[in-house]
Amino acid sequence: MLEQIRATGYARVRLNASETDRLARLHQQANRFFAAGPAHNLRYSNDRLTNGYRPPHAAYNNGDPVNEADDNDSFLYWNPAHSRKIPHHSEIPDFLDALEQHRDGAARRVMTALMDELAAHYRYPHELPFEEASVLQVNSFGEPGRRDLLQTPHEDGVLATVIWTSAPGLEALVGGETIPLTTGPDEVLVMPGGILTAMTGGEIPPLIHQARNHGAQTSLGRKSVMYFSCPDIDKGPISPYVPDDTYRDLDIRDAIRTATDAFGLAADFVLDH
Repeated sequence: MLEQIRATGYARVRLNASETDRLARLHQQANRFFAAGPAHNLRYSNDRLTNGYRPPHAAYNNGDPVNEADDNDSFLYWNPAHSRKIPHHSEIPDFLDALEQHRDGAARRVMTALMDELAAHYRYPHELPFEEASVLQVNSFGEPGRRDLLQTPHEDGVLATVIWTSAPGLEALVGGETIPLTTGPDEVLVMPGGILTAMTGGEIPPLIHQARNHGAQTSLGRKSVMYFSCPDIDKGPISPYVPDDTYRDLDIRDAIRTATDAFGLAADFVLDH
């Protein structure tokens, strides 16, 4: 993965048969959940939108809630313990189970492998557990609006994102070019985020990406499944892989705590779920 990321800006990873089946089940359950519509699904929201359902336009890019709001609704899932904090969670057991199966399976495996590669490449002596500060998110783009971009260009404020999409729309902006990114039913993409840039002293830039409006691709709408992953921030200071002049004295935990500010999320997002 790391070699691919350094060469092209992202990596493509094949899933095994079990992981592919679990992802297909999650897609099916997500279609069923979002088909109920925002008015119904708001019952699964908390007040700070840090866990469970988030309505359309709840998140935005670059600190601009008016012009750069995401034209989709979404669902956030952290882990089984925190799923019990979602209002009325007992009504959606199959959806929550499908989310957990993907998080605990493919998403965790891919991120563990990436962390191992990074530690080996940079001869990093510290362990970096990541499951408490990482969240699985499903986006539903539903009925397409008139905007050309359903999500405007942005980087993810995480170490890396493991993403699968059900239909075209995801695009990367690399070297002045716009590159469409699609995934098959048995593969995911790994996109570096701003935290990895800080960890590597700028050696690995974040992948700038966007979501283009291709109209009504299916009757159920386009879905994307993302695992936003960061090192846990409650295990002590996190030093960078590359302590250059810019990042030498940086505690990466501070960057993780503030990375969500530009997306309309709570300042203590990774702690308040």
